Amino acid sequence: MFDRKSIIKLIGLIVFGLATLTFIIIILVDVYTPDPFGYLGYIVKGDAKDSDSEILYTVCDDNILSLTVKENVPPGTDECDEAIKDLIYNGITMIILSEEAYLEDSMDIIKSNPDICFYVPGHKSAANNLTAFYPRMYEGRYLSGIIAGMKTKTNSIGYTAKEESDEVIRGINAFAMGVKSVNPDANVYVQYTGSDENSHIENTVNSLIDNNKADVITYHFEHNHTAAITADKRGVYSIGYYEEVTGLSEKCLTSVVLDKNKLYNAVVFEYNKNRVNLRDLNWYHFDNEIIYLSEYSSEMDENIKSRVRDNITMIMDGKNIFSGEIYDNEGSKRCTEDDAISEKALLNYMFWYFENVEVV
Repeated sequence: MFDRKSIIKLIGLIVFGLATLTFIIIILVDVYTPDPFGYLGYIVKGDAKDSDSEILYTVCDDNILSLTVKENVPPGTDECDEAIKDLIYNGITMIILSEEAYLEDSMDIIKSNPDICFYVPGHKSAANNLTAFYPRMYEGRYLSGIIAGMKTKTNSIGYTAKEESDEVIRGINAFAMGVKSVNPDANVYVQYTGSDENSHIENTVNSLIDNNKADVITYHFEHNHTAAITADKRGVYSIGYYEEVTGLSEKCLTSVVLDKNKLYNAVVFEYNKNRVNLRDLNWYHFDNEIIYLSEYSSEMDENIKSRVRDNITMIMDGKNIFSGEIYDNEGSKRCTEDDAISEKALLNYMFWYFENVEVV
């Protein structure tokens, strides 16, 4: 039997042993847990949950970065400058602005902090320490145009979007060029909805099918596949956009997908390798990873797949889609046989439509 003094001594030894073990574990965790390579800040105009924050948290974990998100920062106010100042004060060395609208009011503070690397998704860059990054979605559009041109039986293809912009028209033209490359007789009918409302998108798609005899539909809406759903209900082919489309029939042929996880990983990779501020615009090409075509439906025959594969290879080998002789739909020559449309023109002056496009 243990006497009272022996029990107290035993308890003391156990407590000492546990304390020692805890100390050793803390030391081991501190030794084997790598410190962040750097500190990344992200500024968004709304709630973090409605932005790319979750993607960035994953990317930062993969790249051993620490992420700080500044949410509910409205563009057009002094709040962005204050958010930037606070991030810098707390040791942030890389700051991603979620949209170009911030640049209109924050260029002074960006330029006055040349040691901080700023990034913005878009194509505007007006400082040595600001890099814009942008995916060449139009290359995926060109490939999907090849599919549409080979699948249409009516030679009428429908394309819908909310409103005109350089990005939207660039995608339409690339798509239409893909169509023409395999089917010179086909036309692309474009109808704008003027709204993100599902009812407006549905009405527009039905109009393209009923009034323009479109038997293939595609669209420019992010996270909204009402156009594909409507086409599917009508038994019409569709090609999705921005993300993979699920839950539809085999009439949904594929989708032009942007993998934002890989996009941000590519941006952060360059930052981690200290390859920063090397260009005004980092415009990512179609590469079967950042931008890719989703899994094909069973309605895609081998002839179409082969044609698409050949063009993927050419694009990845440096083919410039907007090169060679190009005419708009009013008969004006936009590019000569031995030339290419400049990236500046693609980004800022895409206000014309390719020759087989009709806006209805």
